[in-house]
This record gives sequence, structure tokens and C-alpha cells, in this order.
Amino acid sequence: MKFELCATDCPEGRFRVKALKDFGDVKKGDLGGFVESLNNLSQEGNCWIYDEAIVYGKAAVCDDATVCDDARVYGNAQVYGGAQVYGDALVCENAVITGIARVYGDVWVLGDAKVYGNAKVSGGAQVYGNARVYENAMVYGNTTVCDDARVYGNAKVSGGAQVYGNARVYGNAKVYGNTTVCDDARVYGNTTVCDDALVYENEKIYGKSSLEKKDSVGGDNEANDSSAHYITPVQDEAVVLKKEPNTVTKEGWFRDGVFKEIEPKIPGYRKCKLIMEKDTREIKLTKGHLTEILMSARKGLSDRKGRVQEDEFLARFINDIFDGKW
Repeated sequence: MKFELCATDCPEGRFRVKALKDFGDVKKGDLGGFVESLNNLSQEGNCWIYDEAIVYGKAAVCDDATVCDDARVYGNAQVYGGAQVYGDALVCENAVITGIARVYGDVWVLGDAKVYGNAKVSGGAQVYGNARVYENAMVYGNTTVCDDARVYGNAKVSGGAQVYGNARVYGNAKVYGNTTVCDDARVYGNTTVCDDALVYENEKIYGKSSLEKKDSVGGDNEANDSSAHYITPVQDEAVVLKKEPNTVTKEGWFRDGVFKEIEPKIPGYRKCKLIMEKDTREIKLTKGHLTEILMSARKGLSDRKGRVQEDEFLARFINDIFDGKW
């Protein structure tokens, strides 16, 4: 045996672990953290519970894994391999932390979630449901990854972002700033999605795309480095419908669903910029396709201030494009 249980400075129903021999960085006689029974810490390997950390219930720490600081591991949770759980992290229910993964800070990992490989989950992040974070992925800040979502590769999800449903974020993708990626959406490659953007349904964002400032992309669309269509406000004023490259820009003034290409400023109107493809038909963007994007955006964001008004304007704009008025 490498440790025994002792009752030194223990809360009720808990025991401190005491090393019976040297192993890893632990010396014989060292006092560790708390367990409920011998089953919570393996007698094999260099695994250890440090400081004021507690492992209880049917949870287990095995192999060379460590649990430190004020971390809590309980329920049926498993921490093994070379994984580390520390700070104020909470790992519970059927969650698994393995590989050389790091879980720390005010993190919650629960449900049937799994963090493994060289993944890092930190800050105030929450990973739960049947979610997976693995390979070299990083999830941090007040971020949520849940349901059947997967974050992997070198992807980074942070800053209040939410990834859920059956969504996937991978490759070198970066998702942050209160962004939502959900349903069956895919974000990958060198993509950056940020600042309140919404990617949902079967949307795929990849290559070197960049979605930001309340962009909304849904349906069965694809956006990549050479072909990206978005619906978005610019600097909280302009409405943009764009397909890059080869775009045409028109500037004017907008109020109550009406766009006027007039200078100088019209009282009561706000400045607006339209960016559109030179030849919409040639790139196979149909009216139905654009309308589907618009309706999907409206469905997901109709509760946002001013969004319905912008939708009405965009609907008229799409009709004008295909009626040859632009």
C-alpha cells in the first residue's frame, strides 16, 4: 500500500490520505486531501489528492492523475491517466477527465461529459451532458459546452461562448464573445466566430472565414474563405448582405424598412451600407436560398431589439435584387 487513511483535521465522514512511502513528488508521511473510502484513490501509480481537495462517493482517482487545491470530485466521476484537476474545479456525476487534460479554475464538468487528450478547460467554463473536449482544444472563460457538442483539434472556445446540440468546433477555429454555435453546425479550419454571432442548424463555417458582431448564419449554408454570405449589422447601424469576393457597395439612409440612396443625411434615418454580389444569379444564390437564410436568422434572433425591422428591410431588398431594381 502507498497510503492509509487517518482522521487528522477531517470533516465528518471524510478521511485524510497519508503516504506510506515515497512516490512521484510525495514523500512518506505526507498528508494529502480527503476521501470517503480507500476506493476513491488508487494504491497504484503516482496518483494523489493534495491540499484541501475532496474525492468521495464512487469517484476514483487513478494512474498518475492528481486532484489539488479545493477541487471536488464525486458521484461516479473518474480522473485518471496523467490528468490534473485543481483550483475550485468540480467534476461529478459520470464525468471523465483523462489523458493529460487539465481542468482548473471555477470549472464544472458533469453529466456524461469527457475531457481528454491534451485539452484544457478553465476559468468559469461548464462542460456537461454528453459533451467532449479533447485533443489540444481549450475551453475557458464563462463558456458552456454541452449536450452532444464536440470541441477538439486546436480549437479555442472562450468569452461566454456556447456550443451545444450536436455542434462541432475543431481545427484551428476560435469561437468567443457570447457567440452561439448549436444544432448540427460545424465551425472549423482557421475560422473566427465572435461578438454575439449565431451559427446554427446545418451551417458550416470554415477556411479563413470571420463572423462577428451579431452575425447569424443558419440552414444548410456554407461559408469559407472564398464564399461567405452573412446577415449582420455593422457598428450597430449598417445592414449587410454580402457574398465575397466581387462585391458592390451602396450607401444611403434607412428607416422603417425603407432604404434611400440620398445625400446628405435625411432627418430620422440612420446611415446604412449595402454590400452585395455583382452578379447574384451567376453565383447561384437563389431567392429561396437568401430567404431561407433570412427566415432562419429571424427565427433565432427575433427577440433582439430592432431585428424584426431589419428583417423586413432585407426581405424588400432581396425582392428588389431579383426584380432587377439594383
